[in-house]
Amino acid sequence: MKKSDLWLGVGCVGVVVGGVLIGVMPAVQHGKVLRAREASLRAELAKPADGPEVIARYAQELEDLRRFGEGRTTPIPEQSDIAGLMGQLDRSLKHAKLTQPAITTQKPKEYDEASALSLMLKLEGRFTSVYEAVREIEGLPRLVRVGRMRISAAGEKREEMSREGLVDAEVLIEAFYAPKDEERLVADAGGNR
Repeated sequence: MKKSDLWLGVGCVGVVVGGVLIGVMPAVQHGKVLRAREASLRAELAKPADGPEVIARYAQELEDLRRFGEGRTTPIPEQSDIAGLMGQLDRSLKHAKLTQPAITTQKPKEYDEASALSLMLKLEGRFTSVYEAVREIEGLPRLVRVGRMRISAAGEKREEMSREGLVDAEVLIEAFYAPKDEERLVADAGGNR
């Protein structure tokens, strides 16, 4: 046997081994993943689908979710209470020491589960003050969402940021409240007609 034939044979064996490693091994690994997924699905299917065990498990899950949600959710007030909201916003903006805040209300929006009053806040002050004001607004005791915020350098030369860090900010917030349905309107009006 010649040395070249030996090297040719070794090369062929190397190609076959390389093909097995490249082609077969990933398939084997994928097969292991599929078998593990199959085992987990079989275990899930083995659980009871109805009966007292399921009801007890769901009742426990519901109770766990209630405990988790307590203190973490912000209530949606029954009334829009614009005056109260404006007072809260005014206190937050004064506390943040912002100059010349302006608040503009927009048309209320109706969602499936709530209504929302959009408010555009135009603020001027230090960036840290704007940041503090937004944090306080997000922490109000009613459900309020910051929908959009635009911050730019204050003053006439907007290209240059002043050393004081003064900015102009426009913040669009939505204050949510319970929607007025026809039954509640009738009840508020004094009875069923």
